Amino acid sequence: MRRSEADVTNASFVEPTESNLYENLVRELEEQIDSGNFEEIDKICSKLTENWPDDPLGWKMLGIFSGIENNFNQAKFAFQKYISLMISLGKTKEAEKALINFYHTRRSDDFTLKAIIRQAIGQLFTFNKWMEGGETELQKQGILWVRLEHDSKQLSYLLKKGNITSDLADPQKELHKLYNHSHKLINHENPLQWVMTDLSKNEDICASFNQILHYYSCTSLTDSALNSKHNWQKIQDDFLSKDVPIVCIDDFLSDDALEQMYEFCLSSTVWKRQFPDAYLGATIDGGFVSELHLKIIHELNEAMPLIFKPLQLVNSVAFKYHPNFDTGQTLHADDACVGINLWTTPDSANLDPKSGGIVIYDVLKPNDWNINNSSEIAQAYLEGVNGTPTHIPYMRNRAILFNPSFFHKSEKIKFDDEYKNWRTNITFFYDKAIKQQ
Repeated sequence: MRRSEADVTNASFVEPTESNLYENLVRELEEQIDSGNFEEIDKICSKLTENWPDDPLGWKMLGIFSGIENNFNQAKFAFQKYISLMISLGKTKEAEKALINFYHTRRSDDFTLKAIIRQAIGQLFTFNKWMEGGETELQKQGILWVRLEHDSKQLSYLLKKGNITSDLADPQKELHKLYNHSHKLINHENPLQWVMTDLSKNEDICASFNQILHYYSCTSLTDSALNSKHNWQKIQDDFLSKDVPIVCIDDFLSDDALEQMYEFCLSSTVWKRQFPDAYLGATIDGGFVSELHLKIIHELNEAMPLIFKPLQLVNSVAFKYHPNFDTGQTLHADDACVGINLWTTPDSANLDPKSGGIVIYDVLKPNDWNINNSSEIAQAYLEGVNGTPTHIPYMRNRAILFNPSFFHKSEKIKFDDEYKNWRTNITFFYDKAIKQQ
């Protein structure tokens, strides 16, 4: 069933609706799926993609059954073709729904296939966000300087590592050109500046915003992702026994898992959210996901079941902070009852070892609290109830297990400005499962 991309692109296109062969193959495919005959399904999918390469059905089914058969490279290639065709047909919502449905049929420990599906969903989510107003927003307000600097440096980093393909070369060139031009015009001490450019005249720059141009491929771990030397039951009991549940877990991940997570954050072009406080964000819906992420989530459920099994993961997010703008995330509280906050940037990058961490207060947000309230409103509320802070300094591979509904904020940040040294934190948010009606 393995075929090269050249075979696919060279195949001639026959309009499926005008072909009895196509209709017969689809009907036969449905019958073989019902009977579970994988060998015949394999043959039919190959015929569909060979004879009708511009029809998405064959690619979708090829992706699904290649994945089920653990032919992951073929599944990834097929899903990319499917996504591309559905985008060109204006059917991105339909494609997103189909992939989400397939994702939920897989076992929780089917990490590789679930990551492939989830990354494909991230591609569609990113494009949909662009079409639903992302382009208009950037066109009106401009590109935040910190984002332009980050994206240009990230693509340069990939170029040095030999990961620049034809898909990346032109966006890297145009982003770098805009970055260098803007560099002459702005105050470099202030990353909170907006760079205006006519996106309608530059498809290559648009591509860096409406597509995920590159994913770092995490490799399967031979051992656990979580550090096996920890007594996870003791950590669980400690967390559950506290009125203000905060547990600091040093050396949270195994060495291999830590290095892969660090590289995933450096290399994957998933940083699509720009915040006016000089930091960038990535979410699981937008493609911040890998085989490693899913393995960590699964192992947390197994290691600390009294905490995590009654809950559901509501989001996995990550943030990167500009090294020359020291505020980080301002005071806030999140809609979640358990969070794991992890830092991955090397300690040597932190120019102020006494800071760079997190401050958590012993005050829960009120039930009617709007999480979009400003930090000034949050600060005024804390002062009214005499909140007491707990300061946790930055350390690489340190995770903080806490309740994100308690008010918290970043400490001042002063990190080295080399691209690989930007402070990065990852948070897994959990909340009570929503019962289906």
